[in-house]
Amino acid sequence: MATYKDQCSAVGGFGYASNFSLYVELNNQNTDINNNKSQVAYNVYCKSSGSGAINAKHKRYFSLNGKEIINTTESISASSPYAYIPIASGTIDVTHNSDGTKVIPFSAEIQATSYGVSASISGNFTLNTIARSSSISCSTANIEENAVITIT
Repeated sequence: MATYKDQCSAVGGFGYASNFSLYVELNNQNTDINNNKSQVAYNVYCKSSGSGAINAKHKRYFSLNGKEIINTTESISASSPYAYIPIASGTIDVTHNSDGTKVIPFSAEIQATSYGVSASISGNFTLNTIARSSSISCSTANIEENAVITIT
């Protein structure tokens, strides 16, 4: 099962920023061989590793496979130790390429707009390859002659 997990620390000079990290977790699950699709679960959040408080307007953004999942700015109040700020979680269905492969882009960001503090992660997630069906062909065969069988 393909999985992705990464984090980055917040960037900026405001005091609480050094205690918070942005996390992106992606998981390739529920492969549908007949329809050449996979379900991808995502969980994006910001979590503190120590004490601090957030009381500000924050932009929360996440896109996956070219689809904007969330793009909002709202007031967030969270105090720690170990505060947790959800950004987005759920699943999406992804159709694979005709050869069964698929790589999907993602991008996540949290930004305290009033303090100029932000963290972001972006990249590409490689899904498990879905085996595709084979075709078979055979040359004309005569008795005591070799036949050529081709499997594609």
